[in-house]
This record gives sequence, C-alpha cells and structure tokens, in this order.
Amino acid sequence: EMLKNFCKDADKTYNELIFSLQEAK
Repeated sequence: EMLKNFCKDADKTYNELIFSLQEAK
C-alpha cells in the first residue's frame, strides 16, 4: 500500500517535471 502511494507520488512529480519542461520551451 505504501509502495502504491509512493508510485502515485512519483508519477505526479514526473508529470509536473514534464509539464514544466514543456512550459520552458
């Protein structure tokens, strides 16, 4: 369960990173 939450958090962070990279262009 904890691992699932971690994956969800990591996924959210990854998406935010991708989003900010796209915004920077």
